[in-house]
Amino acid sequence: MLPPIARQKKKSIHDTSPSKAQSPTPPSAAPVSTVDNNNNNNTPTRQLKATQAASIAAIIECTAASRNLIPGLADLFSSNYKLSSEDNNNNDTASSTNPLYHPALPSVDTVKNATSKMINDKPPFITMSMKDTAPQLKLENPPIVNDESSSEDKLDFQRQLVVKGGVKGYRMSRATQGVTNGCYYYEAVIGVGNSNNNKGGGGRGVKRSYQDVEENKTENVEKKQQANMNGHLRIGWSTREGDLQAPVGYNEHSYAIRDILGSRVHKSQREDKWGGDSFGVGDVLGIAICLVESSNKNDNTTTTTASIGKTSSIDTEKKDTSMPDAEMTGADGEKKTSALTNHIRFFVNGKPMGENGIAFDNVNPGTYHPAISCYKEGSAQLNFGPHFVYPPQASGVDLHPISEVCTLLPLPEEGVDKILSGDSTSTGKLFFSKKTDSTIESVFKEFIKLELKARYDAHMKHLNLHRKEIAAMRKERGLSTDDLND
Repeated sequence: MLPPIARQKKKSIHDTSPSKAQSPTPPSAAPVSTVDNNNNNNTPTRQLKATQAASIAAIIECTAASRNLIPGLADLFSSNYKLSSEDNNNNDTASSTNPLYHPALPSVDTVKNATSKMINDKPPFITMSMKDTAPQLKLENPPIVNDESSSEDKLDFQRQLVVKGGVKGYRMSRATQGVTNGCYYYEAVIGVGNSNNNKGGGGRGVKRSYQDVEENKTENVEKKQQANMNGHLRIGWSTREGDLQAPVGYNEHSYAIRDILGSRVHKSQREDKWGGDSFGVGDVLGIAICLVESSNKNDNTTTTTASIGKTSSIDTEKKDTSMPDAEMTGADGEKKTSALTNHIRFFVNGKPMGENGIAFDNVNPGTYHPAISCYKEGSAQLNFGPHFVYPPQASGVDLHPISEVCTLLPLPEEGVDKILSGDSTSTGKLFFSKKTDSTIESVFKEFIKLELKARYDAHMKHLNLHRKEIAAMRKERGLSTDDLND
């Protein structure tokens, strides 16, 4: 007979009922391999993260290469853009409910805000640059052409083509775009936006205030001064090295013409009698620059000095006769002009000043921006084209509107293919591959369309307003508008 303890052990072996000390194991707690479980769950996660990371890297590279077309996305997807720790939460559900949502990408509102900001910071057309404008000056949109402006003309972006002074002392403003090679032209309509200077109470003056006063010799001298001397301008070209707290023409980095006597100014040297004309409210000043890329490897000269003639008003017999043009005879027998040196020309109301408009010859090479400096209440509206109040007449030199330096925007659908295929870059690289996430690529395509459409629409709206403004200015001056008709 077994002892009591042995009998208890034997009973426990055959006893299938649960004891108080040991509860039954639930079905969900069935033993599984911990190592296998981790591998099965984490391997797809790691692959997904790797695919998304490759996609984001492709987007960063793509937007950086196409910054000229999609600057908003380029800023948004900068090189420090990283996936968040919750990138994969509700991935399938979110993507299926909103085609423009992916947790690895910014929201649509974020993309729209970045696009709107960049349209103002780097518009798809040339304007005056807020960053390149002295804080004492004001940049404004041009005045409305008429009181019945259509809803299409209402702006959600800035055009900033009017520059106003307000302090005693010249301050400078430069345009967003500059030129290094070629011949380019822009206009400045004097006095626009300054109600104190316009007879009609603001907007676009037509009759020259300066000329009115000079021709009316019976007017009081104080009235002459009030009409002419409440503001002054110096307008021309400047590199980025030009001092914003000084007038255009202050140093070697800029060239200018002055409203009084049409004096030309460079490195603070002024010449009054080179052939320039005074200009005032309502006049349209034309400003041209020709920059020729030097291909002469034997030329050891790295800088040149502009020929501006004598500054003394007594030496009236001496005249700067340096001509940067060579005359050739075309097939039609007409004499053509070929620019051989860097030079700057000025026009007033369509007519060249001085000798064929040339004020400066042997201009230092560089990247030159349209530039204006205002003294006191001096103001002007800049017109960068493509249409002009007075198209330039430059004896055969082919002057292009400086608006042409802006990147030509493609239609949204065409732009997507151009950007993703690498056609917008010099490398022609395909940015996405089989290793990237097709869902992220699909959402990114929609983001590209969104920014391209916003920039395209802004550009077309700007051109529509530009055409109306030029038409109004021409009609006020009795000029034809036939070339402005759609």
